[in-house]
Amino acid sequence: MKSLFEPVMHLAEEVQIPAGTTLFQEGDSSDYAYLIKSGKCLLSQNAKPVGTAQKTAILNLGVVLGSLPYTTRAICQTDCVFYKWDMSQLWHNEIFSRKARQHLVQQIDFSLKREEQFIAPIHYQGNSAQLNAGAFEFPSSQIIFAFCHAELSSLQLPDGVSRMGNSLLIAFASFPNGRYANAPEKTFNYGETTFFVPVRVGATLGLYVPYIYPSSYEAILLGREIYGFPKRLGHTWWEMHDQLAALRVDDEILLKLGWGDYGTSSSEAQLVGAMGGLFGVQGKLTSAAFRVGDTLLNLMNVPFYRRISVFNHKLIPDITTKYDEPVYAVNQLTQAIFQVERWHNIEKLSNPQITEVGRMFQNWHIQVREAYQTKLDMRLSTGRLVRDYRVE
Repeated sequence: MKSLFEPVMHLAEEVQIPAGTTLFQEGDSSDYAYLIKSGKCLLSQNAKPVGTAQKTAILNLGVVLGSLPYTTRAICQTDCVFYKWDMSQLWHNEIFSRKARQHLVQQIDFSLKREEQFIAPIHYQGNSAQLNAGAFEFPSSQIIFAFCHAELSSLQLPDGVSRMGNSLLIAFASFPNGRYANAPEKTFNYGETTFFVPVRVGATLGLYVPYIYPSSYEAILLGREIYGFPKRLGHTWWEMHDQLAALRVDDEILLKLGWGDYGTSSSEAQLVGAMGGLFGVQGKLTSAAFRVGDTLLNLMNVPFYRRISVFNHKLIPDITTKYDEPVYAVNQLTQAIFQVERWHNIEKLSNPQITEVGRMFQNWHIQVREAYQTKLDMRLSTGRLVRDYRVE
C-alpha cells in the first residue's frame, strides 16, 4: 500500500537501521509507520517467523491505521533504510486521512465478503460427501476479457491436446451470485482470474485452463473435484475509474492490466470476432458468420458465440503417492461447456496493456491485442470424461 503514503512522502523521515536491530516488538505502541526503502526485515509472531518484508512493504499497516499495538516483531535482516512517519501528524493531513479511512472501509468490506465465502454452502448430494456435478449458474457476472499474444514456452499440455496458434485469453471475473442450478437459493460469490489457451482435442476446438485463481475456497473445491480445474487461491480486483484490473497471489502481483478509459460501446459481433481470432480464424469472417447465425458458425468448426468447450487435466493424487514417484487415483481429461445465456452490455477498452507481470509469467511475454468489459449471465455445464489416462 505504498500508494497510500505517496501524498505524504515529503513528511517522511529517512532512517538507517543496522542489521540485527529490532525495529519494534509485539505489543509496542504503533506510533510510527515504516516503509522499507531498501533491505530486508524479518517478521515474527509469538517467537515464530511469519515472513520477510522487502522493498516497498509497509510494516503492520492494519494495526498502524487502527492505532493498535504492533502484532509482530520486526528485525532487520540486513542493513535497512526506512521511511518513517509520525502517525499523530499524519492523521492531521487531509489527503492521507481520507485515503486511510477509505482503505480501512475496503478492508472491512473484504473481510465481510471473506466471511460470507467461508460460510457459503458446499453443494453436496444429500448427506453424502459427494459433490453435485453441476450445472452451475452465474447471473450478472462481470468479466474483462483480454485477448493476448503469448509465447507460453514452458506450457505443457496433456496427451491428445494440441495448442492452436500463439494466442492467450485472460479473464478477470466477478461472480456475485454463483449457484448450483438445482438450488438457486444457495448462492456464493467470488472473484477469479483465468488463463485460457486455445486448443484442439480431436475435431473439437476449445480452451484449456493451465492456471485459474479464485478468491473462494468453495470455488476451489467445486472446480477441482468436479471439473479438474487447477484452482489455487488468489485475489482478483479491478477499478474501472482507475482503468485497472489485477491478480495477486501470495502477496505477489502476478498480473496487472491497464487501459485508456472506460471504453466504447461494442457488440457480440465484435467480441465473437475476437474469440475467432484466438483460433486463427479472421475476426471479420467470424463476426460476419455470427450475423448469419449458428448454422454457419458450426459449419466453420469454430466455437459457438455463446457456447465453448473448456478442457481440463483432472489429477487427484492417490494415498500412496510420493513426491518423486507420483501416483494418481484420478488422471483424466475432462470437458465442460461455458454457455452465455445473456449479454447485458459489452464495451471495448481502449489501448489495453499489461502493465506488470510477476515472476511466474514473465517468460510468457504477454502482449494484449484487444480487451472487452462485459456483464453477462453464464452457465457452466456438468463435466464429462474425454480421456482416462490411467486405463489407456
